[in-house]
Amino acid sequence: IDDVLMETANYALADLASFQPIAQASTWLERIARNVAYTLGRRRACVTFVSMSAEDGDMPVFDRGPQPQAVLEQAED
Repeated sequence: IDDVLMETANYALADLASFQPIAQASTWLERIARNVAYTLGRRRACVTFVSMSAEDGDMPVFDRGPQPQAVLEQAED
């Protein structure tokens, strides 16, 4: 929540000149906060960090299917 609040404040201050008084400020801020929350949620959902110091046996395996080399060797047989 703190990240969303900080990013919302940053965007609102940067775009304050584009605010049009015909809209309510609360509606404008709510829309910025919603977009920031969506963006941060997508970033967090798409990124998985793996330690570079992990041993080969400790690395997570996301695709348990056959390795490309094995598929190629089967196709040649």
